[in-house]
Amino acid sequence: MRGLIDRLSGLLSGSDSRWTQFGLNKPDAPATPAVPQNVHVVATTGHNLMATCDAEPLATSFRWRVKIVGAETEYELNATTSGPLALLTGFTAGQNVDVTCEAVNGDSASVASAPVQATTT
Repeated sequence: MRGLIDRLSGLLSGSDSRWTQFGLNKPDAPATPAVPQNVHVVATTGHNLMATCDAEPLATSFRWRVKIVGAETEYELNATTSGPLALLTGFTAGQNVDVTCEAVNGDSASVASAPVQATTT
């Protein structure tokens, strides 16, 4: 495989769209996904929250972190999903929760989105 990549590197520019025809990422394409946009969080049954954001083309997964408003804690990972939709669990009724999302691609992750607050029912 390394030989194919080396050969293609001599023939194609790093931004040439033909890289993807060989099942490879463009070398010049950014590897780090952008910050998730349009994060929305709504309360669902059972004191859970449903969180969504726009799809991020470079992301292979999304990390959803939560923090109980007023608690002296840091954001904690609540869910990792393959798409931009998550069911967040582990809350009690009436909790105000801040939610952030990171777009992930391998070892590379975006900056967390701005927190979005929702109240569990």
